[in-house]
Amino acid sequence: MTRLMPPWPSITWLWILDAEGLGSEMPLAFHMLALRDTGMPLGKMFNLEALGNDCAADGRYSFMLAAPPLEVKSATLLRSA
Repeated sequence: MTRLMPPWPSITWLWILDAEGLGSEMPLAFHMLALRDTGMPLGKMFNLEALGNDCAADGRYSFMLAAPPLEVKSATLLRSA
């Protein structure tokens, strides 16, 4: 499957790096480009303070972040007219 390069420089940079995911608070347009156009999963509301403290205490900053998708039951999509 051929992927098209997105228009925003930040998304283009992530696309070139072949990033597997992104955790950030960005505007909706960024979300649309990341999710829809590049297929990149986004993470939100991570509390990484404890992780940062542990990394600082150990002096080791390599880790694996496992973030399963949020399970939403009985959700509906509402579109405005």
